[in-house]
Amino acid sequence: MPATALTVIALSPVGAMGTGMLLQSAFSQPEPDARREPTACEAPCDRFGALAKLPPAYILAGLDLTPRLLVMTPHRYGGSSHHRAPAAIRRVIDAFIGPPEVAHHIMAGRGMTYLLIDPDGNEASLYSKAAPQGLMAELLRGRAPVWLKPVPLAGSTLRLWRRVG
Repeated sequence: MPATALTVIALSPVGAMGTGMLLQSAFSQPEPDARREPTACEAPCDRFGALAKLPPAYILAGLDLTPRLLVMTPHRYGGSSHHRAPAAIRRVIDAFIGPPEVAHHIMAGRGMTYLLIDPDGNEASLYSKAAPQGLMAELLRGRAPVWLKPVPLAGSTLRLWRRVG
């Protein structure tokens, strides 16, 4: 019976995700990005505190970051890696790897107020490498489109912008 349970878990989406994460970490080494310095969170560090204090909003954020954000903040998010909503997941990916106009269209059409990234996260690195001219790559270079206005998040390494227009 235990072998059957392990087989079911291994063949499930969760097992597949775990296997993929293990393989990715075992065989890939992230290349340092000379264009940006890694950010550090010095004590006291609260990555989510300033975000949690904002009035509840609908936010476009990376899939890897969202599960924790759902627990730590009062906001709604465009998609998350913890559930099976392929259309939402696809929108998040399209927004970050596509040109900025794609994200603007998605955010405006869904009524999203903010865009949030973790510039030091694996997801940001993956999106910018997959699409060097996409929105994530541009944001990591410090080039936000005119329709995104920066919002400071004191004590956090996360980057937040408010959609305008």
